Amino acid sequence: MEEVAKNTIKYDMSIDDLTAFSLYYARSSPALRSTQRRYAMVWLPILFMATLALGFKLPDASLPMTPLILAVSTTVIMAGYLAYYFKYGWLQRYRRVIGKLYAEGKSPGLVGEHTLEIDENGITERTEFKETRHAWGGLVRIESEPGYTYLFTGASSAIIIPHQSITDGNFPALLEQVKLHYRPDAKISA
Repeated sequence: MEEVAKNTIKYDMSIDDLTAFSLYYARSSPALRSTQRRYAMVWLPILFMATLALGFKLPDASLPMTPLILAVSTTVIMAGYLAYYFKYGWLQRYRRVIGKLYAEGKSPGLVGEHTLEIDENGITERTEFKETRHAWGGLVRIESEPGYTYLFTGASSAIIIPHQSITDGNFPALLEQVKLHYRPDAKISA
């Protein structure tokens, strides 16, 4: 095995790691959360009004509160369902869809061995199929969750580092180098 420098790590990326990033991004994306809130804010009032109108057409609508009780109870039940679905339900569905997309194997270089190298100019990521260079200014943010560190290179793209899959190198030392050099306004130098 070749010797790895202090500022280099090697790791194996799997479909599960890619799926974990997609789920992390989906859970923490302000844009997605905003879309879910807008969805609820539009459809719940429509449901309330439709159920209220339907309530007036019921044979026993002569009771004064029947349409209102029907509309409120239906809307509350649906709001509860949406709250559960937006919090937990869609994640299972999303996990299956993302897993299928990555399993198609149409993205060479995503799965397999990755080498990540840090120098004063930026980050270089190498796989069997590609080499990508990011200037420190291209590093948007650094986020972690148990088992993973994400070096975001765009709003929805990141270098994914699965902690348990590091096969060579010193990850804490590499992360210190990243924190030392991280300059969001830097440009790539020739």
